[in-house]
This record gives sequence, structure tokens and C-alpha cells, in this order.
Amino acid sequence: MGRGIKKFAFFALVMLLSAALIVGCGQAEQQGVTDSDQVNIGVNYELSGAVATYGTATKNGIELAFEEINNNGGVLGGKKINPIIRDNGSKNEEAMSVASKLVAEDNVVALLGPATSGATLSAVPVATDNKIPLLTTSATNPDVTVDPNTKKVRDYIFRICFIDPPQAIVGATFAYDKLGARKAGILYDNSNDYSKGLYQVFKDEFAKKGGEIVAEESFNQGDQDFRPALTAFKRANCDVRK
Repeated sequence: MGRGIKKFAFFALVMLLSAALIVGCGQAEQQGVTDSDQVNIGVNYELSGAVATYGTATKNGIELAFEEINNNGGVLGGKKINPIIRDNGSKNEEAMSVASKLVAEDNVVALLGPATSGATLSAVPVATDNKIPLLTTSATNPDVTVDPNTKKVRDYIFRICFIDPPQAIVGATFAYDKLGARKAGILYDNSNDYSKGLYQVFKDEFAKKGGEIVAEESFNQGDQDFRPALTAFKRANCDVRK
């Protein structure tokens, strides 16, 4: 089972990377990559800071995949993939800066990462303005691939994971149908796009099923005192807390 999942993930990565490179061919020609024996791929991940665990694990997987691809003939007729790895420090503004440097200074033809929704959304304008394909493995906010203002799919942004709504819908369905909960309290991280996305969809779906959100509390990264929120949940007599 594990080997099958690994093979599927590897195949998906190869196919999506190849698609990204094809989209970026025009840019590649401008940068002279077609005359080189390697293809520069920008790796923009959270290698330090609050979510370094996510970024480091993904970066390690990317390196293993690229090593395997290169050992099996490379891409685009035998070119080797050259990953240029940069740390965005788990900071959204740094993710944008890293993306800009990878494009302007390192002449990458595609960007991998970041891992989180907020950091990826910060890098989206850089990829879009420069027409450089960006692929994220774990940014689940719907706005990553669909512009919330125009409602149009972003031409140069791709992902290989599910998005926030299905996760929150499953949670609301489980709470209402399986646990029999009718009153829910929600505690979400107001400084995290992922948490805010889940919060809104869970709230809408639970109410749609007939449930009632009787308490809503937020916190910010770094907060340590959750007693007011827990007290509010207790007073609201929640059946379930998210």
C-alpha cells in the first residue's frame, strides 16, 4: 500500500512538473535555458520558523524526487533538474521576496512552494506577473488557484492537494450526523488563512445541516491564554467544539 502511494505521488510530481515546464517554455527560451544542460527550478519553502516541519519535509521529498528523475534521464530530452532551494522563514512577506529573487536572480522556469496558503498567496503575484508556473503541494485555500475578485482560474498557479471546503464539510457532517451535535463552538486562528478558511466553510455547512453555531472565538499565533474562549464555550453549552 505504502509503495503504491509513493509511486502515485512520484508520477503526479513528474507529470505536473513537466506540465509546468511546458507552460514556461517561452520564458525558458528568453532566459537561455534551452541552451543549457540543466533546468533551474525554484524551491520556496518554510525551512525555519513556525511551520518549518511542513516545509522541510516537503523540501526533502522534492530533492529525493529530483534525484530519481535525474538518475533516470532527466526531463525535456535529457536535461537535469537543478533545484535552487531558498528558505522563506515561514513568513508571508519573505515568501514573496524569495519568489522574486528566484525569478529575477536565479532564472528559474518554475516555482515549487510555498507549503502554506498564506505564503503561497504572497508568492502568487510574482509568478503571475512573470508568467512563471508555480506548483504547491499543500496550500489548500481556494484563493490560491482561483482569483477571489474575478472568480477566474489563475493561469500559472497549480496545486496537487485538496482544498479547504471538503475538509470542513467532512468535519461538519461528522459532527452533525455521527456525533449528533446540534450546537457548535468554533475556535480559529485569525492570523492563519488555512484556519480561517476551514472556520467559514464549517460554519456554513453546519448551519446548512440544521446545526447552530453558539460561540465563535478567535486567537492569533503566539497567544497563550485561552481561558476566555473556553469559558465562552462552556457558557454556550456547546455539543461540539472545532
